[in-house]
Amino acid sequence: MSRPPILIKDLPPDQKHWKIVIHVIDLWLVKERNGQQHVKVIIQDAEDHQIHVVIRNRELDVWNQTLQEHHTYMVYNGEPLINDLPLKVCANKFQLFLMVQLQSL
Repeated sequence: MSRPPILIKDLPPDQKHWKIVIHVIDLWLVKERNGQQHVKVIIQDAEDHQIHVVIRNRELDVWNQTLQEHHTYMVYNGEPLINDLPLKVCANKFQLFLMVQLQSL
């Protein structure tokens, strides 16, 4: 049986299996000093809750081919972690590391 979609504010910090309908607000590529790259994204849900998302280097190709700004997707599974970065790009106390599961809507 499929899990029902949840909102960003309801992300369980201790659980990696969920699904959310999201809208991509902003998306940018970060080049690290060692030459590797990763993607950072701001997403929001149907109630305008936002969260900062990091897409790791090893999944970059999969996400780069699919993910576009101002599009809506169903995202499955990820790892919410406390956002302890000194510069926060949105007010959410978590940042999200996404795994490779995405469906365009």
